[in-house]
Amino acid sequence: MLKKFILTFLAFIIIATVSYSFLILTWGFIAPRKLKNNLNLPDNYGYLEDRLKNAKDVKDVDILFLGPSTTYRGFDTRIFNKSGYKAFNFGSSSQTPKHTSLILNHYLDSLNPKLVIYDVYPAVFDADGVEPSLDFIIHNDELTETYPLLWKNFNIKIVNAIIFKGLTNLLSLNIPGNLDRVLEDTYIEGGFVEKKIKYNKNINQNFTQEWGMRNDQLNEFRKNISILKKRKVPYLLVRVPLTKTSYQARKNNLYIDSLFSSEGSFINFQNKVKLSDSLDFLDNVHLNQNGVEKFNLEVIKHLEINNYFN
Repeated sequence: MLKKFILTFLAFIIIATVSYSFLILTWGFIAPRKLKNNLNLPDNYGYLEDRLKNAKDVKDVDILFLGPSTTYRGFDTRIFNKSGYKAFNFGSSSQTPKHTSLILNHYLDSLNPKLVIYDVYPAVFDADGVEPSLDFIIHNDELTETYPLLWKNFNIKIVNAIIFKGLTNLLSLNIPGNLDRVLEDTYIEGGFVEKKIKYNKNINQNFTQEWGMRNDQLNEFRKNISILKKRKVPYLLVRVPLTKTSYQARKNNLYIDSLFSSEGSFINFQNKVKLSDSLDFLDNVHLNQNGVEKFNLEVIKHLEINNYFN
């Protein structure tokens, strides 16, 4: 009797798993986006898919940029190349320290940077990481690289995305929508994403609050720093400028700066570059191309004054 029960139970588990998996696959293709609350298939708006393919052909860079969208929209590798620095931008949308660790573990050896510039945008230290996990799962052809995220950041959306991605790979199917491009965006070889020039029209901030810091993200960040130290890779922690109104709306900036300063070389460029909230930004967080050029030249000036490559 017990043996029969166990066999029946196992058969049920197998049938239920197979049925659920193919239900997820079918739902991913036929259901409208508004009905996919637990099956988010992010478009390639952050160009992670292009960046991962690009990274396979890049070796031995001078500078490796890490961080969220403020990174891949904020550091133009062409400007650094013109100044004599071979650079690769490995930013990705909402990249948390947990996702930075994926990049370090899989690409640090091949990229072999002389310097890592790590964009420590405080908002990602208070994020649950679901959005970037989905981005990595859907836009990464090597599914095994994303398995650790399932356990570090367990969420039904992540489980469903892994099932969906696995089956589309197995059946050689193209994921619907994942090649969509924003017409105003251009992916630049080396990881930077250039947006057609536009200006920030919403410069007012009607809130006051503090940056939050999750312990799990801070712990992962410190692990990333340990990896760089162990491999003897010099690094510079950087805060990319926000609009003045957005920056001043946060009341614990000094605390955040002291926290990052304690982890190694750090600079907050907020007041180091003369920027206009309306003319040099796309929005309250991201620089437009005018702002990028001013900011990047200031970064290069800082690197050269402080002899980072000597």
